[in-house]
Amino acid sequence: MKKAAIIAVLLCASFLGANSCQAAVVKAFVNRFTVSTGENREELKGSMQVLLMSRLNSEEIQATDRPSDADILIDPSYIAFGTVFSLDALVKTASGQFVDRVFVQGDTQNELIPSVVEMAKRLRYSILKWHPELAAKAKAEKPLLVADVKAPVAPVKKESRKDVKALQPPKAEKVPEKPWTSQRLAERYSFIASGLDRGADGVEIFAATERSLNFYLKGESLQFVSETQFEADEKIVGVDVADLEGNGTVEVYVSILKLGLPASQVYQLENRTLRKVKDNIPYLLRGIALDGKEKRIYAQRLDANTEFVGEVYQLVKGGDEYSVKNPIQLPLFGNLYNFGRFVDAKGKPHFVVTHPDGYLLVYSKDKKQLWKSREKFGGSEVQLCKAEKIDPLTQTPKPCNSYLPQRIQVTAAGEVIAARNTGIYFESDRRSYSKNALVKLKWDGAALQEKWRSTQSQGYLADFSHDSRTGRLLLLEVEPMPETGGERGSRVVVRGAQ
Repeated sequence: MKKAAIIAVLLCASFLGANSCQAAVVKAFVNRFTVSTGENREELKGSMQVLLMSRLNSEEIQATDRPSDADILIDPSYIAFGTVFSLDALVKTASGQFVDRVFVQGDTQNELIPSVVEMAKRLRYSILKWHPELAAKAKAEKPLLVADVKAPVAPVKKESRKDVKALQPPKAEKVPEKPWTSQRLAERYSFIASGLDRGADGVEIFAATERSLNFYLKGESLQFVSETQFEADEKIVGVDVADLEGNGTVEVYVSILKLGLPASQVYQLENRTLRKVKDNIPYLLRGIALDGKEKRIYAQRLDANTEFVGEVYQLVKGGDEYSVKNPIQLPLFGNLYNFGRFVDAKGKPHFVVTHPDGYLLVYSKDKKQLWKSREKFGGSEVQLCKAEKIDPLTQTPKPCNSYLPQRIQVTAAGEVIAARNTGIYFESDRRSYSKNALVKLKWDGAALQEKWRSTQSQGYLADFSHDSRTGRLLLLEVEPMPETGGERGSRVVVRGAQ
């Protein structure tokens, strides 16, 4: 009897010891996502919950279906502004004690699932760090910072004299021209265009806000010359420069909305100031180099609802008068501000248009859609709504969801240049952007293939133009909103040929 009791005690101790050696397991409950987007909201709440649970589940962390069984509770959320999104998660214990808060941000919807995977990794690290028996493992799994990673040093091969004789001097690589950047300008400009090169005096630059048009000369620095003010009921929505008569005298074409309808104006330089030579043109105007050829001014009407209507026309100057001719019928979604036209390797013309959601579309000459981009482009902060639109129920201004499209440029080589503003946020009642880049693409017969992309710059790319003679790009960038508030200034950037 005594022997049996001893055996029983030993078996019990053995059983308890085996269980005490088992690895600790944390039970985690992932709540349904809180989703702040109008599209597929209910579907996303559950599908993203399942995605995160499956990526989080492991030997150390067991995803459970009931919060009552969990040691850790996770409350995730998904917030989207345009193409930009943020995944956030609050981690707390079953008793409500705060553990951690993690987030992952992405710029396009293509990054959504990889971002969920990244969030699961960060949540795992936070949970392991919280558990006393798993903290050591969390420390071992902590991701290395980029600065901590050092590339291995390649061994140096000692060359013989025979090898040295055979060596040829390396070919000099073409070093990209360093961008020229102006001083900070206090004004928050929205539009820019360049005029004549005056040699030692500099290049003419015209920059506009909603109510003013300023003339600068760009030399080693950007020198302010003069300013032209506009009436309170006039809103500038575009600036372009062209020499329509080919006589060496350029005109500045200012697209204006007056009480919500087009009433554009034309200016010429006279004694370093801008003199108005034409007003009340009932079209909005845009400088476009069709097929990458000489830039001309094109025109289109806008109705009382700020919708582009009718065909696009070429603006013609005859003496002091202006008229329109050569109508162009654009494909679906096309308007004066969001289209370009290029010629492919076989000499066939194609339209490129920005979809209202930001995708680039390519159409054949007969308006058949051939291609749609996966990445979104454009992004504008310029609103087209009339200021006097009032909600009859609340007697407050209606929110404006109509924004001026970003321009598309086409080079003589048939390349398409498009802007890409990202990092969207909201400043009062209007959207704003904090990052930008320019992308150059070329049609290969089936798709627009990326040839070059500028380094990402901090700020909003308000406007840009391409000089077909030099290949240079003129950019107008607006500062992101300062964290402490205040006004957003501007700067002018000139990039060399790419």
